[in-house]
Amino acid sequence: MEHTRPGFPGAFALGLELPVDEEVARVFEAGRAASGPVRFGPGAELPVPPQMSQRFGIQSLIATAVYPKVNAPYMFGLHQCSYPRIWTSQEERLLQEIGHRLADGLTTLLMFRNLRKSEARLADAQRTAHVAYWERDLDSNVVTCSDEGFRIVGLTPQKRPLSVEEGGARIHPDDRAMHAKAFAAAISGRSRYDVEYRVVRPDGEVRIVHNQGDVERDESGRPRRMFGLFQDITERRGAEYLTKHIFETLPDAVCVIGRDFRYRRVNPIYEQYFRMPAEKIVGTHVADHAGPKLFEEAIKPRLDRCFAGEQANYAEWVDGVAGHKYLSMTYSPMRFTSSVGVDSALVITRDLTASMEAAEALQQAQAELARVTRVTMLGEITASIAHEVNQPLAAVVMNGNACRRWLGADPPNVGEARDAAQRVVADGERAGKIIARIRTLVQRGVPERNQLDIDDVIRESLAFTRAELERHDVVSQSRLSESLPAILGDRVQL
Repeated sequence: MEHTRPGFPGAFALGLELPVDEEVARVFEAGRAASGPVRFGPGAELPVPPQMSQRFGIQSLIATAVYPKVNAPYMFGLHQCSYPRIWTSQEERLLQEIGHRLADGLTTLLMFRNLRKSEARLADAQRTAHVAYWERDLDSNVVTCSDEGFRIVGLTPQKRPLSVEEGGARIHPDDRAMHAKAFAAAISGRSRYDVEYRVVRPDGEVRIVHNQGDVERDESGRPRRMFGLFQDITERRGAEYLTKHIFETLPDAVCVIGRDFRYRRVNPIYEQYFRMPAEKIVGTHVADHAGPKLFEEAIKPRLDRCFAGEQANYAEWVDGVAGHKYLSMTYSPMRFTSSVGVDSALVITRDLTASMEAAEALQQAQAELARVTRVTMLGEITASIAHEVNQPLAAVVMNGNACRRWLGADPPNVGEARDAAQRVVADGERAGKIIARIRTLVQRGVPERNQLDIDDVIRESLAFTRAELERHDVVSQSRLSESLPAILGDRVQL
């Protein structure tokens, strides 16, 4: 700030932040570097900066740095604008003394200002965290507390202190005896004052609070004062209750495993799985229950991935203390106390054995149904099957007779007889394949998925139904592509 006479322009306005040019900055630097006042102008070692002289009409200048005990230093100075002034030693000492007094005054002012800011920040922090400071005079039984303390119990913040009766009236009737016992134990020195209880607001709303404090005693050991912190923990307790309720009632086995591979917490389903209470599981190593081999080969690599920050899911058959089970497991990284890495792993295990057994039973039932369907279908295409079987058998008889005639000729035609015999063998193999396909259709078994040529499947299906189609005067035409890729399926089902 700057105060000037009406006839001369001022450089600054109170409350405004204005940029400082290079010349003014050099004036400030000279004042900071000197141990006392610095003079500028006639009779001084330093001239008045030209721009300051032209802009504000300054002809002489004397300034001194002011160092309050808090915050940054200030500059205090005098401008002479009406004529070139030579500053005397007496004026220099007077300015220096004024600077010292100003430093003391600024120290007090800034301390009070900082104190008010700190109090405001403290009030904001208390309101955000629902924490209040309280103090109780044990001689007068008067309680003083911060504004947040009033808000916690549902009262309007006020300057007057509270009586013990007013504060006690806000405690839930069922918790007053517990509170009185904790207070008496702290006064007697048996324990620190640390208690949780419920308070009832004037509108009937119930809040859960955590109250803790210390007792101050005089030289004789007599308690004179108590002070401490008072926090509304209703939301935290609600979240903890909800988390515990979910943890305890989940139908899945849930456990928390630390980086040392030891159990930290397990739920009741996990107790049932291991057939032992939680207190015998918590603190033990995972390998103690799963076995060293299973731990090293399967569990540890998964936990290592989880501790690296990766969530992983697995489903497989496992042989453990609960028998042969099909388990679905989820490994989730958790960060509770560690500020950098994963603190522990949350492992959720769901027993899907019954579902898998039901799925296998369903698959077997579907396979049996498919077999019955095929047998029924065979009854409907009996004529086609008979036609397919009769064709190679008739060819066998024909080629057998031909072979006999070629051998009975004079001289015997061995070459033709050999060709006829080869055709007999081929027709016999063809008949065997047809019978094998029919046996495959009616036999029990689980479907087998293999690489198949769809063209071959179509030709085989048409061969089975050719006689039935001819009997009903149906003509079938097929256009097959030789470039189709193989398919994955069961030949019998298709």
